[in-house]
Amino acid sequence: MHAEVSAGCTVSGSVYHQPTYGQTATLAVPNEHEVLAAYQGIATTIDRRSLPGPASRIDLTEFVLAPGVNPFGPTNQSGVYLLDCNSQRVTISEARVHGTLVLINPGEDSRIEDSVLMEAATPGYPALIVIGNIAIAMSSVDLAETRRLNLNPSTAPYRGVSDTDTLDRYPSMISGLVYASGTLRLGHQTTIYGPVRSGGDLIIADAPVLFAVSQTPAPPGFIRGNGFAPVSGSFTRIAD
Repeated sequence: MHAEVSAGCTVSGSVYHQPTYGQTATLAVPNEHEVLAAYQGIATTIDRRSLPGPASRIDLTEFVLAPGVNPFGPTNQSGVYLLDCNSQRVTISEARVHGTLVLINPGEDSRIEDSVLMEAATPGYPALIVIGNIAIAMSSVDLAETRRLNLNPSTAPYRGVSDTDTLDRYPSMISGLVYASGTLRLGHQTTIYGPVRSGGDLIIADAPVLFAVSQTPAPPGFIRGNGFAPVSGSFTRIAD
């Protein structure tokens, strides 16, 4: 663990490379309705009927999702895509998401697994928002292109680079804020560069690697102002 860890009770386990704090005060967690409202208005909804696979579950694998690419429908300039899972189990694997993926009501045992690259496309935006419970159990093995899939086409370059071959490899990781309104399980060799927020239980097992990277600017839905108040010495009375 390369990030500081705080808990209302105790912190146990290993290995921690930064300080751990037990018996800390309860932190305010963003309200799921406010978070969802912040992105519903700018997101492009993915129609469940456009997805491959059986009607009983959602299996998404070997795809690219980015501001210029959406294999399931219209594209979104900000790279924000919303999928209502309607309580069906959703599995995401072997994919690249260059944007903000919003999952609503994922079913039991929904998970992100194997090799996946998720990076926010808009500065300051989250990489993943889940209204519900999710498990992230990713591999540390690089995400590799296949004969059927080029992961950096001209409509979705990687770090400014695109090509037409299917020979490239990419790091398996999440870069950007990860939020779940319910229980969030992190396991296997999941690597996350950015804040992790859970409205329910945060369960960490196996050997995930978390790096403390602050979001700049603060993501919509995750910051709240307290209004305005005069500061002493910042104003003066002027009389004619």
